Amino acid sequence: SIAYKYLPKSIVNLRKKGFSIPIDSWMKDYWYEDLKEYFLNSKSLFLNKKNIKKIFYKWDNDNIGSNNIFLILNLLIWEENNL
Repeated sequence: SIAYKYLPKSIVNLRKKGFSIPIDSWMKDYWYEDLKEYFLNSKSLFLNKKNIKKIFYKWDNDNIGSNNIFLILNLLIWEENNL
């Protein structure tokens, strides 16, 4: 491989790693207002509206991870577009 010619073996032989996307910062910065709109004005048929708001406020105030928020957001968007 050409990499051996230019890079140390310790780098070339490293196992491949995935990379994460900065979803937490995107949700807190770029998508915050849209996220808030979806969560606080939810018309979900599947999820309890009171719990949706509670989850949003917990995420907003306690800075818990955004993965579950992202999953719920996807369900809310899907519902809006398909039901």
